Amino acid sequence: MRRSVLVLLGLAACTPNLAATAKAPELDRPGETKCGVKKSQSEPLVVEWPSAARAKLEALSRTGVVAVRYQGCEMEVLASCNAPGKYGYTAITPKHDHVAIKNEDDLYATIPLGAAHLEGKLESAGELDVDMAIVGRYASDRAVVRADELQGPDCSKATHVVSALEVGAFDFFAGAGTAVGASAGAMGAGGGGNAKASKELLNSDGRMNGCDSATTSDGKPPDGCGAILRLEVVPLGEAKPTAPAAPPSVAKDQPAATVGAGGDVELTVPDKEYTFDISVDAGGKTFKCSEPATYYKPCHLQGLPEGKAHVKVGGTSSFERDIPVSADGRTSVQVVHRGVSYEIVMGSVLAVSAGLVVFGLTNGPNGQGLSETTGTDGQSNNGNFVLNLTLVTIGGTFALLALPGMLGGIFSAHDGMVIESPGKTMEIASKPALQWGGLAAPTTWHF
Repeated sequence: MRRSVLVLLGLAACTPNLAATAKAPELDRPGETKCGVKKSQSEPLVVEWPSAARAKLEALSRTGVVAVRYQGCEMEVLASCNAPGKYGYTAITPKHDHVAIKNEDDLYATIPLGAAHLEGKLESAGELDVDMAIVGRYASDRAVVRADELQGPDCSKATHVVSALEVGAFDFFAGAGTAVGASAGAMGAGGGGNAKASKELLNSDGRMNGCDSATTSDGKPPDGCGAILRLEVVPLGEAKPTAPAAPPSVAKDQPAATVGAGGDVELTVPDKEYTFDISVDAGGKTFKCSEPATYYKPCHLQGLPEGKAHVKVGGTSSFERDIPVSADGRTSVQVVHRGVSYEIVMGSVLAVSAGLVVFGLTNGPNGQGLSETTGTDGQSNNGNFVLNLTLVTIGGTFALLALPGMLGGIFSAHDGMVIESPGKTMEIASKPALQWGGLAAPTTWHF
């Protein structure tokens, strides 16, 4: 008996403290540990959606504003729920974008709706990549949609509406830049080392080359370039809430807008490389964006008095413009700025071409250039004639090509706004500038 007690005491002394070492189980269900701790994504990419789901969304968007159930990282398109309003198309300068997803944080921030199903693919491939051509955006003409405005048997499940859809074409693939180890057995006798993994196409929609014909004056996307790339969703609002009081740091002439007191203005930036500080003067008050507007952070101002407002833009570029404000829906403003890189390139080509011409005209003894004389023996005295003629011809040709392009860029308007207001046609407003019309059209001042 004594020996048994000693054995039991020895076992107890050697047994670890289970209470001290045990860990609480980790939750890893979609919407709890990853989606739940992140701020709800209001502009998710939908490039991973299967063709049937994309076709359903595209068809519904043509009949009216789309209602959805959006919780955590899951979205259900509600076909039997009609939301008021319709989408209007705004074309932009075609953009080509590349998104590289290298870890789970990138995955859940970029493609939250399909992130849980793509974790394994990301882990095995090492990277997921999206190549996109972006040509335009469909935006709803309703600033706010209330739950009591929805009609249909599925509306009880609705939490959000799709306020805008970004369109173009895309290729979604895995394995970019991934190296995989290859054993001697896999590579054959004497093999070994690393081999580049080939890319695996996961999904695609639209045709990249179909987007090449897109222009900013298009009323709809070109054929083959209307695939839905990204959604913008906003929560349903039972009623427009009153905006919180402005913090002490907000100046009196920059009040926080009161939701429901007037019209809404949405200011977006279609180019990723630009940042703008924006304020709007309306009804004797100044409404200022709380932070600089960028491609990723559009500015929404609410409660502006109906009528005419004056937009002031600073930052990457500085200009001003009057816009209309309507209490019947949101006024959408795209702030556009075009850099001068094109003019710099054309100017550099022109400078080099002019240098070639000058060199060709002055090269040789006593600046003979293209002059050709013969001596008493009948031979040319200008041994550089052929070289000089070639330099002048090449330089002159490139100069004639570069000069119109450089002047056209310099005299064209770089800054402006694309303005959409309910009940009015789209307006493209540019900064006053001299508009070069080309060889066949007159040069005029463009406002």
